[in-house]
Amino acid sequence: MRILLVDDDQDILNINSIYLEREGYECLLAETLQQAHAIIELENPDLIVLDIMLADGSGIDFCRKIRDLTIAPIIFLSSLLEEAKKIEALKIGGDDYITKPYKLAELSARIYANLRRMQMYEKKTYEFPPLKIEVESYRVFLYEKEILLTQKEMQLLVILVRNQGTTVRAVDLYEQVWGQPAINESSMRTLQVHISTLRKKIILDENSSINIKTIRMIGYCFQYEE
Repeated sequence: MRILLVDDDQDILNINSIYLEREGYECLLAETLQQAHAIIELENPDLIVLDIMLADGSGIDFCRKIRDLTIAPIIFLSSLLEEAKKIEALKIGGDDYITKPYKLAELSARIYANLRRMQMYEKKTYEFPPLKIEVESYRVFLYEKEILLTQKEMQLLVILVRNQGTTVRAVDLYEQVWGQPAINESSMRTLQVHISTLRKKIILDENSSINIKTIRMIGYCFQYEE
């Protein structure tokens, strides 16, 4: 498993990477957010350990931006103790939060737990005949013919099918896909447009076994009838 460590303190990078490599991980190191962005695009790491305050920017803002690039779990590291900052970090796409100082054994345990959780719930393929979704390759087929989805349409579809039969709140959908809170009606209209376009691509007629149902004033639910 490849772990991307992002921190502008070289000593912390070295200490963490030496320990984690002894634990069997391959470590990719970045001292700036610019370096981290390039590594994510080229290497597609399995998990990211991200300092919340770096010399060239905010780890929280960076997390918002990269959620279009990767679904890898993100563990924030920070000396900030404010509860509001922790909540913000988790809401915008972070998966875990460790407060400095921490023990290396705790960091390793958190990494292991997040990777295990990812592997448990990350199915490679979803099949709802005639619909087939290949998550890793970002490909979708309808009646064995590939249909082209935008990145955000694909992300919306995967979230909905993972929660088949359960209503996903519209505000949660928006935050997960766009990486920021749905703060106004414009955000909801953007989501509605993307859901409408997605429906047109995967639901050919009213008799389809596939449905993305609008749950009024709440959100959306992916439904499938065999």
